Amino acid sequence: MQGTSRQLSVPPLCAPGSASFLRRHGAAVLCGLLGLASPVMAASEYAPGVPRTAYVNLFEWKWSDIGAECRNHLGPRGYAAVQVSPPQASIAGSAWWTRYQPVSYQISGRSGSEEEFRAMVSRCAQAGVDVYVDVVFNHMAANNSRDYPAVPYGPGNFHAACDIVPADYDNNRGRVLNCSLPGLPDLDTAQDPVRNKIADYLNHLRSLGVAGFRIDAAKHMHEDDIRAILNKVPGSYFVTQETIGDGVTPLANYFKNGTVNEFKYIYAMRNAFDRQGGQSLSQLKAVLDPVANPWGLVPSLNATVFVNNHDTERKKPDGVHYDSMNVYFGAMHRLAHTFMLAWPYGYPQVMSGYYFNHDHDMGPPSSPVYNDPNGSAVNCTADVNPTGASGWDCTHRSRFIAGMVGFRNWTNANWYVSNWVSDSADQIAFSRGNRGFVVINRHDTHQWARSFQTGLAAGSYCDVISGGLQADGRCSGKTVQVDGSGFATLSVGPMDALAIHIGAKANDGDGGQTRVTFTVRATTSWGEAIHVVGNTGALGNWSVTAALPCTTTASTYPLWTCQSVALPTGQTVEYKYLKRNGSTTMWETGSNRSYAIPATGTARRDDGNFK
Repeated sequence: MQGTSRQLSVPPLCAPGSASFLRRHGAAVLCGLLGLASPVMAASEYAPGVPRTAYVNLFEWKWSDIGAECRNHLGPRGYAAVQVSPPQASIAGSAWWTRYQPVSYQISGRSGSEEEFRAMVSRCAQAGVDVYVDVVFNHMAANNSRDYPAVPYGPGNFHAACDIVPADYDNNRGRVLNCSLPGLPDLDTAQDPVRNKIADYLNHLRSLGVAGFRIDAAKHMHEDDIRAILNKVPGSYFVTQETIGDGVTPLANYFKNGTVNEFKYIYAMRNAFDRQGGQSLSQLKAVLDPVANPWGLVPSLNATVFVNNHDTERKKPDGVHYDSMNVYFGAMHRLAHTFMLAWPYGYPQVMSGYYFNHDHDMGPPSSPVYNDPNGSAVNCTADVNPTGASGWDCTHRSRFIAGMVGFRNWTNANWYVSNWVSDSADQIAFSRGNRGFVVINRHDTHQWARSFQTGLAAGSYCDVISGGLQADGRCSGKTVQVDGSGFATLSVGPMDALAIHIGAKANDGDGGQTRVTFTVRATTSWGEAIHVVGNTGALGNWSVTAALPCTTTASTYPLWTCQSVALPTGQTVEYKYLKRNGSTTMWETGSNRSYAIPATGTARRDDGNFK
């Protein structure tokens, strides 16, 4: 909705999954059992005080490679978390789907040992990146005896033998819940002994530092069974559930357990970017309108979204007609990620796996991503045309994606779209209020040149798709000039994009800019968060809705660290801190604070206590 603000509703504080999700969406809360890793300053894409709001699925990666990737790329780029493939012991075999046929809940398999898993989680935490585990507990591996002594489970722990048939998804939820995915014995998750064994597995993962779970085949378990299992896993953590919509599964019933995977979103992306079903980019604004909601998408707060996942990209493997786009779609696939990360809907996941040569069953490459934990990547093609390629695809490093993670983080506070422009079916542009602006040109041959209203304050900005902001304040890629009225004259080539945001504001050559991080000590009640607002555009021009968010952690509270901001060197700014809880705002008392911006490149302003 152009020019309309959309506020995120907040789930019950400290319910399973709530605190981690809120942290990723910029609302800092304190839950007694939540341990939040302190963010690290690594590169211009991420800065202290900026929320991390997108995550990546490093499908079939080894634990040691994921730990290195957290340090080298995910943390510095501002990714919130990494989802890892099922770690439990599974049937032998090279196909990817063997990981989804458990034989026990011991951590063992082709990604590495439990010791290597623990080291990965620790290394990612040091980089400010959470680890989410893909957990499989709807079923066990194909086994006629239904006997799994390593758990242990016996025949009495399963539903009666029957296989789900396609018609069940239209008219028989009981069979969807209680019959088997063909050949895979269906656990009776209503049994307390079964619940206890699953909860033991999840609690063990939590003890290793895991911060969240993706529940495989969630719609094949009753939502109350999942709730009962999670109730046996104390603390606060992220949960998302695989819930492919059908004619009998009430997705809203699963919201109490965490987010759900919104599979309709992948078809919206495929149709718009691949021009299927008469759809195009220009129609995405209407498709994703949260009020009209013509596709019946679940509410944003309840949705995990992706352009493709490991299942959908492998369906109908003829090289052309996939359920979703994948790496074989090249720039089109990556542009769809650019859009997903720019548009304010859901918690976005980037799928990053390997080239499977249009073979549904093909397992991962035998070679690791890294030669050694400190080495360089091998067989990793983030932005190469994938025709005939093999090895790891490293989609998450693509120029269309990596910089957009920072874009989403820096624009998170403006959860709305404005300045929408569409000059043709394949060309769209929009801003996220006064925090960011993106242009996407999906046209095959035509460049898009015109003057755009960006919504941003005057100055020079780095295009985060062609490059980014360097430590010296200059751009490594394109530089965009925004005039005093917010306009920029741009030219974007075919199958390309451009994006700018307030976190990538370049040195204007007028004395330079200093990136300032404001901190204050403030005690808060449940649901309250601290913001800072001041007398410049970068500080919100005294607008409560444009105030910069601040965050805290369980270990640093009551110290709140605000989103860093670029301010002109030598300028004296005036500002105050706010306590906000929904629509309720409490300002600091007394006179405005003031600060003369030093010529130091970066600065930290410690303001003592909230007044």
